[in-house]
Amino acid sequence: MKKLFGSFLFLSLIFGLAFSFPSSSNAANESFWIEGNVKEIHSVDEFDGEFVESNKTLLSEIKEEVRYYEVQGEYVDEYKTYKYDYTITKTAEEDRAVVATPYAYNKKENKILIKIGISDDVDDFAEQEGVTTATSESEHITLDENSSIEIMASKTRFYRTKWVDPINLQVNKVETEMTFNYNGSSVTSYTARDRREWLTATGWSESSHNLSHAFVGGRNAQAKTKSTMRNSAFCVGQPTTYVYYNTNNITVYYNGSASGNVSTYASGGCSSWLSYSTALI
Repeated sequence: MKKLFGSFLFLSLIFGLAFSFPSSSNAANESFWIEGNVKEIHSVDEFDGEFVESNKTLLSEIKEEVRYYEVQGEYVDEYKTYKYDYTITKTAEEDRAVVATPYAYNKKENKILIKIGISDDVDDFAEQEGVTTATSESEHITLDENSSIEIMASKTRFYRTKWVDPINLQVNKVETEMTFNYNGSSVTSYTARDRREWLTATGWSESSHNLSHAFVGGRNAQAKTKSTMRNSAFCVGQPTTYVYYNTNNITVYYNGSASGNVSTYASGGCSSWLSYSTALI
């Protein structure tokens, strides 16, 4: 497998993750799984593509129960932009962080190979100075205000997408979170919130944001964060660099399980220097 330095994100690819409900057959056998336009690859040598060298450090964070999946790209627009749809789901009992990161890219066939598995949940911003944090939170939303609904359990789940620069310095991230009650038949109530962080010290800022949330499918709930990060000083003599989160989603289910998905990409300036990973926690 060849190595690909930097040009991966320059191609202006959109990495989208499609919404779906968890599969009961998967849930019966595994603590986490991936769905979408994907095919499991049992060896990276089976994938004809170039290794994404810029993701080397992010890939090293995935340490246990490692799996690889080929994802077929879907054509988006006349700018030769493609999106890659998949959803990560984990059971109510799985409390570890499930992380997915692009491993390799096949430009000719518009496919990516992703590495997914269990990771230590390390928050890189905890050790950085010059970081700005912004949060939003909904009211506590109840499915039926007029009835007394039995609550079986409560959980908090969130989906994180983070972007890093060439020296693995985290430049921005979005976390979309839901704290919810459920009873095996439905999500009975929830609170949605998000947390966005960006490295102000190197010129990053947030130019737009929106948090939306709702009950979905009659018995589940979902929250979505839409955010745009920008940096006009990141690349001297070049246009402004942007990172788009369109959107970062968390879906929680009647049985306590949760799914995470995102459509995210970088464009302009020195966007080709940036790489990203996602985690369902």
